[in-house]
Amino acid sequence: MINNIFEQLKRDEGFRANPYICPGGALSVGYGHNLEACALEGETYPMTVERATELLTQDLSRNWTAFMLNNKHIDWAKIKDCYIRVLKNMSFQLGPAGLSKFKNMLAAMQRDDLEAVIKHMKDSLWYKQTTNRAERLIKQLREGAWQ
Repeated sequence: MINNIFEQLKRDEGFRANPYICPGGALSVGYGHNLEACALEGETYPMTVERATELLTQDLSRNWTAFMLNNKHIDWAKIKDCYIRVLKNMSFQLGPAGLSKFKNMLAAMQRDDLEAVIKHMKDSLWYKQTTNRAERLIKQLREGAWQ
């Protein structure tokens, strides 16, 4: 059972102890750590699950902070927790700049217009490329529980 963002991302990203090319084309390792965005000097492989979990924690924090700083126009007090959980997953996968392009979805979240949020999620290349993950996040929004 998924109970938090870390378990969700571990499931969604999967673990790979050695560097690989992710579906987005970036050299990655562990639980989706983007080596092109944040190189690891002196790292040895295969990577341990413990080290990958440390990187996941750092990456999530860095991506989420950057996303919030890049979107100061959003009234974060109006964004429901269920949306925040989905945004954290998307910010990890897409990066802060990629998620910031979902302007209509973000505006719908501020209005708490769930159907518009889902429409804008589905009307994206992200949805087409990662449909299973996107559908889990949509189900999470509809049911209010981790998926």
